[in-house]
Amino acid sequence: LYTYNNVEEEYTSDTIFINQKNVTKKSSNVNFDVKVFPNPTRSNLFIEFNPESAHYYEFHIIDLRGNVVYSSDLVTNSYEINIRHFDAGIYFLHIIDNKNKNKYIHKIVKK
Repeated sequence: LYTYNNVEEEYTSDTIFINQKNVTKKSSNVNFDVKVFPNPTRSNLFIEFNPESAHYYEFHIIDLRGNVVYSSDLVTNSYEINIRHFDAGIYFLHIIDNKNKNKYIHKIVKK
């Protein structure tokens, strides 16, 4: 169950979009065309944006304790992260679109 702006909603997807006014599911009209793969992974994680929508993003990988374990800026439409040294477990990739302040959150499983 997810509560935001006094609205409760059952939420089962691994991906959500957050903008300044609300929380929406992937099927909404928030324009955030990004691919994160492979997932799960043992070594490298790839992030790809639609070249037409690529501009300046910042991203963070956060562990279940809330610690930021990796941060970087992204100014191209693709990025590769070596997470081989991460402990096995669940992490969350936060990507912030600095143009319109939308936030994309994606669950990552490190084997």
